[in-house]
Amino acid sequence: AAQKTGEALAAELAPLGIMAGGGDFYGVRCLNGMGIDPDHGVLRVSFVHYTSKAEVDKLIGALDSIL
Repeated sequence: AAQKTGEALAAELAPLGIMAGGGDFYGVRCLNGMGIDPDHGVLRVSFVHYTSKAEVDKLIGALDSIL
């Protein structure tokens, strides 16, 4: 089965209350260097010092459900 693009994954996370981004994030050369097709993109999530354990657990559960 084909892997979902970063953009598609971000769209699936949004209704679950998780905001994420999908794409190449202007890192085409870097993605190419890692063997990742920039047209496929990656999923980006962000954490900060006040991200709670519950929020991380929610993300992990959501990723388990869409991957």
